[in-house]
Amino acid sequence: MERAQKGDRGAYSELLTSLTPVIRGFVRKRIADESSVDDICQDVLLSIHLARRTYLPSKPFKPWLFTITRRRVIDHQRRRFKRRGRELLDDGAILDLEHAPNQIASMADFIKATEKLPEKKREAIRLVHIEGKSTREAAELLGMNETGLRVMLHRTIKGIKEQL
Repeated sequence: MERAQKGDRGAYSELLTSLTPVIRGFVRKRIADESSVDDICQDVLLSIHLARRTYLPSKPFKPWLFTITRRRVIDHQRRRFKRRGRELLDDGAILDLEHAPNQIASMADFIKATEKLPEKKREAIRLVHIEGKSTREAAELLGMNETGLRVMLHRTIKGIKEQL
């Protein structure tokens, strides 16, 4: 990377070529959809290109690389979750919740379970998991701190999973 920062195009090309399988392996362990893996790898390579001047040669390269890669994976998951939150789901659809990695139930069962919740918990789930708002935005709307909201959501989803 240091040579690439100094303008050595051959070294830069060699670096990106050698990093591609490493990036792909990292992403593939976290994302099942192969077309998404390709998209994320491209995003990572573009991010490396745009951020290449931020790399400090006196620091280890791998943490810098994997921080960029991890952030692109997280960005992809957030975008995917927000898209799914906007889609209309039928009664047989599975709800994919960010804080519930094991998909929990059909939409009808989920709705029944949430109807029994106190209003603030229902509203928190709606804001974060249905509308796709960030926990910061939802916390502000609910008059809570973000950490408290995250804890409440985690416990609420865990309770719903146990119910179902």
